[in-house]
Amino acid sequence: MKMKTKYLLFVPAILILLACNGNERVYQEKIEFPADVTAFQTGDSICHGSDSPEMKIVVYTDSSGCTGCKLQLDSWKFYMESLSKKYDDKILFMFYLQPHDKDELLFVLDSEEFNYPVYIDVDNQFGTLNALQSDEVFLLDKNDRVLLAGNPLESAKKKAAYEDAINDYLNKK
Repeated sequence: MKMKTKYLLFVPAILILLACNGNERVYQEKIEFPADVTAFQTGDSICHGSDSPEMKIVVYTDSSGCTGCKLQLDSWKFYMESLSKKYDDKILFMFYLQPHDKDELLFVLDSEEFNYPVYIDVDNQFGTLNALQSDEVFLLDKNDRVLLAGNPLESAKKKAAYEDAINDYLNKK
């Protein structure tokens, strides 16, 4: 009798774990870009990759919390420069930011000397088109299909996964 009870408790627990799948989110296959959100750039122009890149890394940040804290602009600048050198500018970085306060965001970008194009998406068109509910980072192929999701700055493991995916994709060509 006790064995049946343990078995009945064990099976639902396994099913719940399998259903949660490590709490990973399922993303749509392709990222859509709004037509009428234009890029803004502070400071001097910096080389940003080719007009038709092989890949894109898209950073989306919503208006919740401290925008300056969440953006980690210094870390992104370093990461972007290292990938640009390593992969010969084959990767375009796109930042879609939905600020609570546009003036505060412009101040942060200027004070951090972030001289890369940023899409200031006040109406959250990018987030709405792609059903995003919080900050997200995507690695996309040339046709805007999602190859990988997650922030490469959050861990060495995620950064390595991005590098592996980039190498795999570029070496297939």
